[in-house]
Amino acid sequence: MTDTARIDPSALVALVRRLRGRDRTWTAGAAARFDAWLDAVERDDAARAEIAGRLASIIAGTQHVGFFADLGIAPPDGFGAELRRRALHRLLPEDFEDDQLKDWARRLFGASNAASWALSIPGDRWERLARLLDVGAMPAPARNRLATEMLEALKVLSARIAATGVDPGLARVHPDAQRSASPFLEQQPAVRTYVDGWTAALVLGTGDPAEDDRPVRVMLQQCREVIRRIRRNTGRTGVTVSLTFKLQRLAEIIDRLELLLDLLDFTQPQAQRDAAWMRFFRQQVRACADETSLRTVWRKGTELAALEITEHAGRTGEHYIATDRAQWWAMFRSAAVGGVVVAFMAMAKVLITAMHAPPLVEGVLVSLNYGLGFVLIQLLHGTVATKQPAMTAARIAAEVDAGQAGGTRAWVPRVAELLVQVVRSQFVAVLGNVGVALPLAVLLTWGLLALTGWAPASPEKSAGLLGQLDPLGLTVFYAAIAGVCLFLAGIVSGYCDNLAVFHRLPRRVAQMPLLVAIVGERRAQAVGAWVEHNFGALAGNFLFGCMLGGVSLLGTLTGLPLDIRHVAFASANLGMAGTVLWTQLTWQPILLATIGVAVIAITNLAVSFTLSLMLALRARRLDARGIGATWRELVRRALSRPLDLVRPPPASVRVQPPAAD
Repeated sequence: MTDTARIDPSALVALVRRLRGRDRTWTAGAAARFDAWLDAVERDDAARAEIAGRLASIIAGTQHVGFFADLGIAPPDGFGAELRRRALHRLLPEDFEDDQLKDWARRLFGASNAASWALSIPGDRWERLARLLDVGAMPAPARNRLATEMLEALKVLSARIAATGVDPGLARVHPDAQRSASPFLEQQPAVRTYVDGWTAALVLGTGDPAEDDRPVRVMLQQCREVIRRIRRNTGRTGVTVSLTFKLQRLAEIIDRLELLLDLLDFTQPQAQRDAAWMRFFRQQVRACADETSLRTVWRKGTELAALEITEHAGRTGEHYIATDRAQWWAMFRSAAVGGVVVAFMAMAKVLITAMHAPPLVEGVLVSLNYGLGFVLIQLLHGTVATKQPAMTAARIAAEVDAGQAGGTRAWVPRVAELLVQVVRSQFVAVLGNVGVALPLAVLLTWGLLALTGWAPASPEKSAGLLGQLDPLGLTVFYAAIAGVCLFLAGIVSGYCDNLAVFHRLPRRVAQMPLLVAIVGERRAQAVGAWVEHNFGALAGNFLFGCMLGGVSLLGTLTGLPLDIRHVAFASANLGMAGTVLWTQLTWQPILLATIGVAVIAITNLAVSFTLSLMLALRARRLDARGIGATWRELVRRALSRPLDLVRPPPASVRVQPPAAD
């Protein structure tokens, strides 16, 4: 038997490269090369024996635990540490060890093009290769080494399930995890009994073990149920990226342990065992390429963050959707309150810029004006229309997820009805903001001119404000930047709401000794409840204001074309500038600026909603194309009942979506 140290890994890598050529997938050329090689191996007994001997030597002379228990499973260090490790790997590749089966696999399929090629090869070709090499009849040392290493991997995976299951972070949201009856702990003795039975069978040469794997599978199923229960309760308990990462890793370990049980289950038909080996082989090939991919770890990490954030944003989004006329009017009144504050914020912003302070001072003052103004709107129970999409998108994604899980198309009209409700809620909120901010700005400017002869904006400044609303310039680009800021503010709101729940901020605030001493225990409880319902919204509103001011400051300091256009402020600016220049303007500039306000509104809403919906769908690993039927249903509804997009129909004629099957 050839020693593994004498087998040149580069020869195997070169073989894979020759078979693949320049192809990344199973093209006609790749198929011809692979089939020709299989034909040559079939005709040459010496070559076939040499290849089989080398394969057996690698299996008998390497350690497999890393291959079975590590490759393809999220590392324990967390998202940040893994991202840094992979970035360093790009500059300084890791050293492969010849005694590790995992490193042999990484040599062969670590490159993304090699892995893509291997994964595209039809299963019947791999099965033919296995038959030619007579893999099932490997020498006894190789077979025993493979079985022994798989059993060791089972013990390692079982120990990791137990260790992660009693982790303090997990116990915080599921206290029973640290009790002796926890399935995370109970599965370990079951795995130990199963492994001992297999080990005894290998030592005695009796064949199959006396113990079956049913007790282990029962405990693993109970572990899965606990994980599902924890995820269902995140709205009540909160969750962090770290905890979400641990839950995902725990689920991957359980999946791998069950797959190894399938590979060791000789009671199954041979076809099922072969299918399990093929599934495991493809999974490991994919893992070889993904192990050093920055894109893969970034995608997984952002999915974790998205899932953490959108769960709370979705629950908040329910309050931004008007389903009947009473809620529609309530939304208008709330948006009108926001419009009042925005009118004063727009005037304050013009006055700040008229001071001609140093850029940094002006940027800080403008940011505080925006941030504190949005906080005031929240405290007054007002609404900023463009803040809604970031919240409602998560609610829509949750409905799509629930509908697709049912496997029928009955959810399409239901989600389309939800979209109709969202559209008219956005409309009435924009109407409330603009319908109050614009005339109030006109009234305030006209009043100041009539009483004092002074206006917040000079004629030159007013002309500049109208120029900023030109839809043919950079208005759309600046409005899109504001939409991105709105999206980020929604993320911050969801993140802060989640942290408040996870860290039990309301209870901790209510128990602050100084607060209790000042206001009393009952009022301290009320303060804690207020924090619970407003912490995320206040943080998101303040940061949104700071981002709006910060973008303009960054543009000033760098000279880059960076600015923002927000529909509520644009309408207030139109009111101020139009009043100052009323006697000097024709109707064309006013019409052009009005169109600009409408374009800004559409862009603000479209960008923030699209980004938020993409994030929410990604958090649930849903395909955005899966809601194409919903958009078609929405268009049909818009053509048949266009007024439903503007106001709710009377209760007597309201469209009722079909119940879920």
